[in-house]
Amino acid sequence: MANAPLHTHDLASRDSALIDHLADLNATCATITQDLADSAFDLLSLTRVNQKVIVALATLQSSVQDLSRAYINHANTVLNPGRSGTLDVGLTNTLVEAGLLGRHEAPLAVEEPAGDTKKKRKRAKHDPNAPKRALTPYFLYMQTARANIARELGPNAKPKEVADEGTRRWSTMKEEDKMVSTSSNW
Repeated sequence: MANAPLHTHDLASRDSALIDHLADLNATCATITQDLADSAFDLLSLTRVNQKVIVALATLQSSVQDLSRAYINHANTVLNPGRSGTLDVGLTNTLVEAGLLGRHEAPLAVEEPAGDTKKKRKRAKHDPNAPKRALTPYFLYMQTARANIARELGPNAKPKEVADEGTRRWSTMKEEDKMVSTSSNW
């Protein structure tokens, strides 16, 4: 834990540098606003202002990336003193997806699973509130035709027989009859 005050000081100095940089960006934005107010909105001055804004935004994005990286390193140093300077792979991926770290940057260190060398596949958790996929025309057809087919085959018809008959009828239907429409043509 003796290293924590040193890293906290480094983070504080980076924060103050970033705050100074943000103040400079604020001044640049004020200048841009004044330029817009003073200009006659001709195309050349508008192009120059556009370029200044793009450069200022790119600089701001870079500063946010640096701050995020410094914060992660500091948090990892405080939480895991023996592994200072490593980025948690899951956290890095989250920050990349959020746009806080560039995609071209690799994590500083990748954690290897201890012992077992076989990698296990991680499955995404199923969200029960997620919307379901749209039904295909075949399934829409079977929703309406299943009861009619079961009635025609009789009370002793097994569900597999009903499904097989529905599949057979679907395969013999004309393509224009298979098209999904608002009126029921089945």
